[in-house]
Amino acid sequence: MRKQFPKVPWSDIAGMRTILTHEYHRLDEEIVESTVAIDLPDLVEQIEFILTVIH
Repeated sequence: MRKQFPKVPWSDIAGMRTILTHEYHRLDEEIVESTVAIDLPDLVEQIEFILTVIH
């Protein structure tokens, strides 16, 4: 899937998940808020597109 959809920031997604689940003591609220406000809407669009392609 990474090769089929290279514009999706797969490594960034995995990195954020790692911090949220295992390294939460390193969590920076400003980065999380920024990610939700700025990056998440684009990611939702990309995921919705992927779902239309694979279904």
